Amino acid sequence: ASPQTKAAARPHLSAMPMHKKSVSINEEDARKVEEKFQKNVSKVADKAAQEAAAAQKKKDKETKFKESWKVPPRYEVRELLGSGAYGNVCEAKDREKKRRVAIKQCKHLLDDLIDAKRILREIS
Repeated sequence: ASPQTKAAARPHLSAMPMHKKSVSINEEDARKVEEKFQKNVSKVADKAAQEAAAAQKKKDKETKFKESWKVPPRYEVRELLGSGAYGNVCEAKDREKKRRVAIKQCKHLLDDLIDAKRILREIS
């Protein structure tokens, strides 16, 4: 048989009768289905709220971190690269020269005379 004959032998989907199946449930079953649906909706809403709270906490932490670095306006602090005995190092963007730079933040640099001398020898 030719392909045209096979196509003609198959009925088109719109020509096929559609059987509608009706389902009836009692009020108790309907109530149970509704309760289950509401529980699922509640779980999804709770999860979304937790994710939103976590995202806001992360954003607040990043903002606090960036604000803790007192740098000239030409630098945009990006992320913490590391921490050591003398302080922290972050990645920043130099807006004027359009390049990435590392900035070291030394806390309590000159609090102790012996440490101050050691640091001066290391950086000079």
